Amino acid sequence: MNFLLCVIAYVIFYASLFSCGC
Repeated sequence: MNFLLCVIAYVIFYASLFSCGC
């Protein structure tokens, strides 16, 4: 598996959580 791709997906997931709020 591509480690970088996994990290990017994780960052995008957290970014969407913070942009949504709670």
